[in-house]
Amino acid sequence: MRFPIPLVAGFVAIVLTPAVACRRQPTGRTADAGSLAVTPPGETKADRGIHIALLYSSNLQGEFEPCSCPSHPVGGLVRRSTVNDRARAETDGVLIVDAGDMLLPEVFHGRNLQPPHPTEVIRRARLILGAYARMGVHAILPAERDLGIGPARLKDLLKSQRVPAVASNLFDRKGQPVFDRDRIVTIAGIPIGIFGLVQPQPQDQELWTKWEIRATDPTTAAREEIASLKARGARMIVALLHLGPAGAARKLLEDAPGITWAVQGHAGRQLETPETVSGARLVEAMTMGKQAGRLDIHVVDGTTSFSDRGERAQVIGIVEDHRRQLVDLEHRANQDKTNQLRDYYKLRRDGLTASIVKELDLIRRLPTSVKGSWYENRIIALDDSIPDHPGIALLVAGYTTESARRAAAGLPVGITLRNPSDPVVHPPPGPGYGAKP
Repeated sequence: MRFPIPLVAGFVAIVLTPAVACRRQPTGRTADAGSLAVTPPGETKADRGIHIALLYSSNLQGEFEPCSCPSHPVGGLVRRSTVNDRARAETDGVLIVDAGDMLLPEVFHGRNLQPPHPTEVIRRARLILGAYARMGVHAILPAERDLGIGPARLKDLLKSQRVPAVASNLFDRKGQPVFDRDRIVTIAGIPIGIFGLVQPQPQDQELWTKWEIRATDPTTAAREEIASLKARGARMIVALLHLGPAGAARKLLEDAPGITWAVQGHAGRQLETPETVSGARLVEAMTMGKQAGRLDIHVVDGTTSFSDRGERAQVIGIVEDHRRQLVDLEHRANQDKTNQLRDYYKLRRDGLTASIVKELDLIRRLPTSVKGSWYENRIIALDDSIPDHPGIALLVAGYTTESARRAAAGLPVGITLRNPSDPVVHPPPGPGYGAKP
């Protein structure tokens, strides 16, 4: 019997909380050091097959450089591009997609603050889309923080930067699709269909009226796309979903079966273990470009029904972490000459020991090999262990140099909302962000 990783993680969290530590410890024989030291069998064996990396992102929110976190700055387009290139070197092909909210940190609703100057909005959009073009992105889904530039202007930018966009349920006032409804790309000889769905949020309805676009029912659009893409030869289907809270994506996957992989935007979740819904695997990699999502897909003997090879590896990783905690705990207990924390150390030791015993038992029951096609998912922190990509670094350097020049001239810089009381010299006015196309 296979137990899902969330169950293991939940058990681990319960064992290590102080509330549980205060409970009566179970009676009976405790595990000896030898049983805890047993090394579980190595990684799960599987045939390589055709290896494709699905590199996914969403919720970038206009960020292009590492966060200003003092202890562990992460993120940046220059690092993400390096991750993409590494995947190219390690696989038979890569598929790169984004599920929306790339270009703006928020959508302007006209309350107390003013939107950033249009010049800055367009400058930042060109930087991000230029980087996406150099990365070789296969499809992006325009969402509200992208449409905020204005649909017509966004289309022009995407065309000029040669970044493909898909939005299956977005139509203009004439009933014409605003962007391509879908596309099929062939990666390592396998045709993969991609489509995208976006749903307006209640607070944005006025903006959608200004933009003069509408979104049709996403479930109906998804069913049409799945049927169309399969009829046109797609062997796997990737859905880019920007539907609001996390439950909306799960509901769509339940109501529109036939999707292989689904990349979620807007919810801002980090799904180390993809959620399985009606046969689809749902993934998301947090916000602001701090992490990169990489889903390694191995197609064995042509089958497109996949098993998760990573489950056993994750439990093994948990065991090794708990063993390290146990060693550290013993060291600190030996350093405590007062014995004032003796009971605390015992409770922690018992909790960690119980966790390791249960985890080792779970590992023994999980299969040591996977037959047929399989996948592994990773959320990669874009920290300083990842070198900058030289080509994207040149783009970013040019942008930051121009920003410094503008700031020195007293011109507005950046794409955050502005306080109207702040004195600033504006360039000649242009059509505003959030205005009609």
